[in-house]
Amino acid sequence: MTQKQRQLLGLFGTILFILGLLGYTALYLEAQKIEANRITLPYIALVAIPVRSGQVPEPRLSATAGIAIDYDSGSVLYEKNATTYYSPASTTKLMTALIVRDHFAPEDTLTIGVLPSVSGNVLGLRYGETYHVADLLSAMLITSANDVALEFAAAYPGGNLAFIEKMNEKARALGLQDTIFSNPAGFDFGNHHTTANDLAKIARTAWEDPLIRAAMSTRTASITDTTGRRRHELSSTNQLLHQDESVLGGKTGTTEKAGEVLITLQSRNDHTTLIAILGSSDRYGDTITITNWLYENYTWQEPSPPHVPKEE
Repeated sequence: MTQKQRQLLGLFGTILFILGLLGYTALYLEAQKIEANRITLPYIALVAIPVRSGQVPEPRLSATAGIAIDYDSGSVLYEKNATTYYSPASTTKLMTALIVRDHFAPEDTLTIGVLPSVSGNVLGLRYGETYHVADLLSAMLITSANDVALEFAAAYPGGNLAFIEKMNEKARALGLQDTIFSNPAGFDFGNHHTTANDLAKIARTAWEDPLIRAAMSTRTASITDTTGRRRHELSSTNQLLHQDESVLGGKTGTTEKAGEVLITLQSRNDHTTLIAILGSSDRYGDTITITNWLYENYTWQEPSPPHVPKEE
């Protein structure tokens, strides 16, 4: 064997050694990752489980439909006509808010265009005024301002019809088979309905968004247009939010067809519940009744951690 052949053979051997070392390192790192996942993953999803322990009869409500769920586990704790169609009234604005968050950035500005005359709660927008999206979103959810909901739809690419189509597309994406929207404010016209079950899903999705959650949980606030000269004082339409410190947030709705509608997120003893009430004549009384019934009838049990084999 010549010297040149020996050099080539040595170089080839060095390359094989380096490749083998790299392969071993990759296998070792992957093994470490698998071991770490095996040890830590079982603990991620552990939440307290609500278990019915009391025998108090189910509450009598003025509401014709409602649902209560344990927020962390998703367990249904109470339901009444939860899959029957009802008008959502202004709780519709939670879906409107989700579309706004999908398309607009909080720091974006909107210049108010020509809006139709609108009934119900309004902020009092004027043609030509400019506001930040985050401020308008707060106003829409805190005061249930119908003119703000219509302005968001008008400012969306393609206008009102495109915005409504996006609302229904979002509903389908969330798996809401019994919900359809015809307008962004919650008015009683067109094919516009949901169920208690679907409404709870919308509320839960909205609550996961930090900006929407902040608005849903705000008691009072103030906003201005971008010039700072036009000021609006905001006060939540949700009476329970003003009266009960355990109430984390929610959204109201009222129309002649829908009656009184209310979504409430509440925390007691470190356990959060979500309650949706539709077709009520006393939404606050109904919500209090359900809440008291829940905590009289359910206890939350911490699950035992799964067995993890001891290291050798």
